[in-house]
Amino acid sequence: MLCRRHVLRPPVVRLFLAQVVKENGLPFRPTNEPFYSAKNQEALRHSAAQIEAGQIVTKSLEELRSMES
Repeated sequence: MLCRRHVLRPPVVRLFLAQVVKENGLPFRPTNEPFYSAKNQEALRHSAAQIEAGQIVTKSLEELRSMES
């Protein structure tokens, strides 16, 4: 049984259904790409190489919030 906080609210459902009608189908393209696909593995290797090369940026939550405005 779904918890109340996980139940979709009517405006969200209406928005989704409006997009289904507008797109004449799903408003997104479903894929069958598992986590361990070649594409994802390459992205992970690239990210790991960036970390090893020191190409990282570290920000605190406060710094990120200050960047919003």
